[in-house]
Amino acid sequence: MMERRSREQWVALFKEFEQSGLIASEFCRERDLGSRYFSKRKKQLCFGAQQKHT
Repeated sequence: MMERRSREQWVALFKEFEQSGLIASEFCRERDLGSRYFSKRKKQLCFGAQQKHT
């Protein structure tokens, strides 16, 4: 069953991903996440855009 995550949990995952140095598919595989859904949520939460402006 898929785990439901809060916005804060997603942001924490994205920060962990950024610091990991892994490509998205490797990061997702290690954490049992769907890479397509991971990318979709990242775009939905505009995390990539936030990181570039800070």
